[in-house]
Amino acid sequence: MSFDPRRVTLGQFDAPVFWAECLRCRRSAELQKHVMLRRYGEGTSLHEAARMMAVDAGCAQAADYSTFGCGVMVREISVTAWGTLEVARKREMGAWLLCRRRFAALKKADSCTTAFRLDIDTLIAALGHGFPMANLALRCKCPLCSTSHVEVQWLPNGQGPSGTEEMVDLAERGRRGAEKVLRRANAQVAPNSYFAKPGDEG
Repeated sequence: MSFDPRRVTLGQFDAPVFWAECLRCRRSAELQKHVMLRRYGEGTSLHEAARMMAVDAGCAQAADYSTFGCGVMVREISVTAWGTLEVARKREMGAWLLCRRRFAALKKADSCTTAFRLDIDTLIAALGHGFPMANLALRCKCPLCSTSHVEVQWLPNGQGPSGTEEMVDLAERGRRGAEKVLRRANAQVAPNSYFAKPGDEG
């Protein structure tokens, strides 16, 4: 679905912020949705809200509202800049962890070529629903080399990062490992074994 700020209203827009800029006036600003709602109402389009904001700031061209008057443009701000882990889950986005060790120091080192998919439910359980998507890389390390110089790419579920030799789903690997441990434990217990009770000896 394409983003059309002249049709999308403040009430329909699901992000808390959006970006407005005018190349003619050389001005730009990050606009808070809750402020725009309070001033102009949920039925106002994003483009109209940005224009009215410029009028309130004293822009004569925005007040003219002719074809060659206001040049304000509205753009979406990437969800990774403002979203939380709960937003990522609702939008069905997956987190991929990539090693960036080659940027860690002046000494040449190759980055690991494996991309690891992080389980969103596990991340929420560990960090909370409101943890910012943009801060996730600060809490991670590469599972192979343990470097803290990593990158987290947020992609729609079913898509993986490009330029990697191998992609590993850590959640799936964990499930397979747990199943293997359970099978090994069950195999070590005899089918007819029981715990001896006092008086059963002999």
